[in-house]
Order: sequence, then structure tokens, then C-alpha cells
Amino acid sequence: MSSSHIKSEDIECKETDKGVLSKDILSDDKGFKIRFFKLEAGAVIPFHSHSAREYDYVLDGVISDETGEYKKGDLVVNEKGSEHSITAGSEGAEFLVLWSE
Repeated sequence: MSSSHIKSEDIECKETDKGVLSKDILSDDKGFKIRFFKLEAGAVIPFHSHSAREYDYVLDGVISDETGEYKKGDLVVNEKGSEHSITAGSEGAEFLVLWSE
């Protein structure tokens, strides 16, 4: 059995929307994915739907969507078929998104 390691500095960071940066941390052959997001203060990830259950874990700052406001340490579970947008708080936010297709 072996281990593997992923170094964040080796992964390209992309601006997906104004003030929204993301890094695809992991994508395996079974469809499991991890993506890191960093949002500037007030930045918005536009309204979208989910094709699978998705987990959003807040690392720093505050994010909000149509269902509430979430801070460091909070976990948001978005069920398959759910829809929302995400807005960063006044200090910005960093969070991980995990899902399996």
C-alpha cells in the first residue's frame, strides 16, 4: 500500500469569476473531486445547480447562500439537484468543496 502527496503550490490557481480563485486539488478515476476556493470580499459564485451531493467546508472567513451564513469550521451539504449561489463575507473566504460524480 502506498501514499501520495499533493502540494498546493504545485497546482495552478485559476480565476473562475471576478474575485473567485480555485484550485483543483484532486480528481480520481472514480469521480471523487476536491476543489479549493478563495473568494475576495463580496465575490460571488453565480447561481448553479448540483449534479451530485456536494460538501462545502469553510476554512476561513464567511460564505453565504440562499439558506444561510456559514463561518470557519462549518460544513454545508448541498444535495443533488439543489441550487444556490455563494457570496463571500466582508473579509473574503476560503473553503474546500468535495463531491463525487
